[in-house]
Amino acid sequence: MKSTKNIIDIIKRMWQKDKEFIEIFDKVKSFRHEKLQEETAEKLMATHIKHLRVNNEIKRGDKWVVGEIAKLNIRNNQMEFFEFATLYCNSINPKEYPIMNLTSVKLVRQFYKQWHGISLTYEVLVDYNVFAELVNELRTFLNLETLDYFNFNRFIENYDLPVRIFIRNLPVNRKHHLPALLFDYLYSPEILANNN
Repeated sequence: MKSTKNIIDIIKRMWQKDKEFIEIFDKVKSFRHEKLQEETAEKLMATHIKHLRVNNEIKRGDKWVVGEIAKLNIRNNQMEFFEFATLYCNSINPKEYPIMNLTSVKLVRQFYKQWHGISLTYEVLVDYNVFAELVNELRTFLNLETLDYFNFNRFIENYDLPVRIFIRNLPVNRKHHLPALLFDYLYSPEILANNN
């Protein structure tokens, strides 16, 4: 027969395991990620993240974690949730993980096409190390390095159209950046009139 102390230890360990899952599950649900909700896979994703045990790696900024979190097997179907994985990692370490969503991918592609004359394919951008470097270069170009990636993402979401127009009007292959132009452009009377 097990002693009372052993039973209490077992219960404490079970509670700690459940507590970890509940914390992860709450975080996963808080994103209200459409694709995960469509697949009714939020609980499955929380279990997946718990089994990966990558919290320390996320805090260190290890980029490979995004790919591990993104790949989820649902009903014997391998699916990829890169946007969710970047959101999850960014919520823990916003200084190291740019958010990969439709807006950021479009802006990075447009910036590289206009500024460097390079067309980026999805296959290139799906490598998260590459994507993070490209977003960092765009953030530096826009003179927004003081923003962590969460706030940078908010900026480009809020000013998506003006930023895209600004990038589209850049001369091709300029060798220096003019960050003050962006802010002059964003707050020009023409742009402000069109946004109101």
